[in-house]
Amino acid sequence: LVVASPLAKRVTSWPQLVLGLTFNWGALVGWSAVRGELALEVLVPLYLGAACWTLHYDTLYAYQDVRDDKRIGVRSSALSLGAEVGSGELRARAGLALFALGATAGVAGAGAAVGMGAPFYAGLALGGSGLTWHAAMVPLSNRAACLAAFQQSHYFGLVVAAAIVAGRVAQPMAAASVI
Repeated sequence: LVVASPLAKRVTSWPQLVLGLTFNWGALVGWSAVRGELALEVLVPLYLGAACWTLHYDTLYAYQDVRDDKRIGVRSSALSLGAEVGSGELRARAGLALFALGATAGVAGAGAAVGMGAPFYAGLALGGSGLTWHAAMVPLSNRAACLAAFQQSHYFGLVVAAAIVAGRVAQPMAAASVI
C-alpha cells in the first residue's frame, strides 16, 4: 500500500481510498504492538472508520484540484463523485456524507467493542456532526473553502481523542481493564 499510494491517481478513480487504507494501517500495527493481540472486533471498525475519515478529508482536498486533474488526466474521488454543480454536486455531497457516517460509525464500533462510556459517544457525535457539516455546506467549487475544510478535518481527531479520554474515565472499572 505504501508504494501504491503515490501512484494511485494514475491507475484508480479512488486514490483517496488507497491513501486512507495506507495511512490508517498504523491503527492495526499500534494496537497490536501495545496490546500484543489482533482484536478484530476492535480493529476492523477502527481501521474502516479511520479510512473513511481520510477518504472524507482528502476528497475535500481533491476538490481543489478538479480542474487541474481533468487537464492532466489523473483521477480522484472528487472526479468520481462529480464536480459539476447540480446532480454531480448532490452525488458528491451524498458521498462525503457517507464517508462521514462511515468514519463515525467505525469509531463508534471500536468504542463499543472496548466498552466505552456515554461521554465517548457524545463526543463522537459532536465530531461526526462536524464532518457531516462539511459534507453538506462546503462550496465544492470554491478552492479556498475546500482547503479550509481539509485543514479543519483534524478537529475530528482531536474531538475523538477527547471523547476517548472522557469515555475511558466514565467506563465501569470492570470494563476499564479492556483498554
